[in-house]
Amino acid sequence: MPPYNELQTRLKNFLRSFFIENANVIFCFLIITVAGALAYRNALGVPFLFDDITQILQNKHIQSWEWPWAFLENNRRPMLYTSLAYNFHFNGFNSFAYHEFNIRIHILAGIMFFLLVRKTLRLSATKENLRQNADLLALSSAVLWLLHPVQTQAVTYIIQRAESLMGLFFLSALLFSSQYFTSKKWSWLVAAAAVSLLAGLTKEVALVLPLMVFFYDRTFISKSFREALKNHRLLYSALSLTWVVMIYLYLTTNPEEKLTAGFGMQGMSPLLYLINQPAVILHYLGTALWPSNLIFDYEWPAVSQLRFLWPSILVLVSWVVVLIAAYRRYRVLSFLLLSSLIILLPSSSVIPLKDLIFEYRIYLSLSCLSIVLVFSIFYLAQRFVSLRSRQAFFISCIAITAIILGGMTYQRNKVYVDEQHIWLDVIRKQPFNARAFNNLGEYWMRQGRDEEAKKAFLQAAALNTSYPDVYANLSTVAGRQGKPEEALEYAKKAIVVSPDFAIAQNNAGSSLAQMGRYAEAVPYFQKTIELGFVEEGVFLNLAAALANSGQPLQAVSVLKKSLAVYPQSQETRDFLKQILSNLKVKKPEI
Repeated sequence: MPPYNELQTRLKNFLRSFFIENANVIFCFLIITVAGALAYRNALGVPFLFDDITQILQNKHIQSWEWPWAFLENNRRPMLYTSLAYNFHFNGFNSFAYHEFNIRIHILAGIMFFLLVRKTLRLSATKENLRQNADLLALSSAVLWLLHPVQTQAVTYIIQRAESLMGLFFLSALLFSSQYFTSKKWSWLVAAAAVSLLAGLTKEVALVLPLMVFFYDRTFISKSFREALKNHRLLYSALSLTWVVMIYLYLTTNPEEKLTAGFGMQGMSPLLYLINQPAVILHYLGTALWPSNLIFDYEWPAVSQLRFLWPSILVLVSWVVVLIAAYRRYRVLSFLLLSSLIILLPSSSVIPLKDLIFEYRIYLSLSCLSIVLVFSIFYLAQRFVSLRSRQAFFISCIAITAIILGGMTYQRNKVYVDEQHIWLDVIRKQPFNARAFNNLGEYWMRQGRDEEAKKAFLQAAALNTSYPDVYANLSTVAGRQGKPEEALEYAKKAIVVSPDFAIAQNNAGSSLAQMGRYAEAVPYFQKTIELGFVEEGVFLNLAAALANSGQPLQAVSVLKKSLAVYPQSQETRDFLKQILSNLKVKKPEI
């Protein structure tokens, strides 16, 4: 065994050699990290917003040690919620730590993107001038993608780490697959299959990952799709396991959650969703090219008249046809532009999602477009700039673009300072967005600003008369202001629009109880519990209504059920004792 000093010398020589040989790559890692950290440094103080409240602050699953098993049986995104559970158990409700985690994910994704582009440009089939500038081109692509302000929704908005975390695994799978293509080592195959599975456990966009690897193989490695399938069938067999797992997760979710891939647009048919997507995709492209008017929540209306949709459909179909036809001659460009569309397939095809459009959905697609932009600048430098000034011209263009994008990202993050700023920004850009007015009102209501909240809710109701959440919120405000008749009227309007709206049912019961109409309140509270809204307050309200309407035995039964769900509730125990005392029944052990 070599003496300790000799081992120490060998280690020093190895590290010195490693850092010298990989100095460029390490320097690129450093630039990506610093660029991401600077652009998102003001995102660290952003509080929990919008869906963060229900998915994190009120999510009892991530606050117990049941994860990840609690998610595997009835959740299509267990990896996402496992990451949130990790944050909660080490950081509680400290939003700073969640944002730090999100920014690290985004920076790591940028590094993986850099390595993927670098690896691809260094393939033997690549032109010599591209191979010589592989590090510079890959770094430029990664930095522009990293700093683009449209990415803020997937990074600064905590719950949308689903997109960025999936993107990290997606890019890693492509990189590891590329390594396998050139080395044929089993370790790369296993690594590619593993991160592909992690992507599938994070978000449904991973459905297209095996297709993207196949398309990449045909474009840069194999001479035909048949050859790609023949030579690398083991890899594709391994990647297809992601589909198997995702199908299993889909089949084991609740029936009401299987209607769509998102939270549910149950009133929209797949065909209606599909014919509206060309306009959405073209908007995505415009946002990628000119990100000056970003909107947190579009509430994009679905259009059913084809006369309004055919121009966008014609443009998109023509674009796809041209790219397919040009693939043989302009293979790389066609691959990049077609890939940007393929990645959008899970969210922009026939599967109705929660909304027609959200900016975070182009998180990965933007990577392809950033490469196109970088290569366009590189081509212009090669074509029109003298040999002596080419590199300086290219670096200057990339640096200026990066500074502009980074500055726009920093400014965009300021909008996320709280929900009021977000919704006021949406309303300023989209004054007919009923959901923005409703969400602004909910924020004000949580702050105790009921009069301002009511005005926002009334504006939302004027814009959308079939919005049950608005009527339920108006009912809540009226109840808090001591106006039970008005609260009941609004609650009933919400129930007419959505009979299974548990909060509206509970509000109606509370309004009736407040007016002393306890017998009428009972069925509303019972319906609330039947719909799965089993909060302790609902049990107490139902028990009080039963007791005050001459049904004390039924009230006792309800309180016992409440104790089965909330065994530590002293308020429920005291109420039960009071009713039993009034009945002059011997108090049982509780």
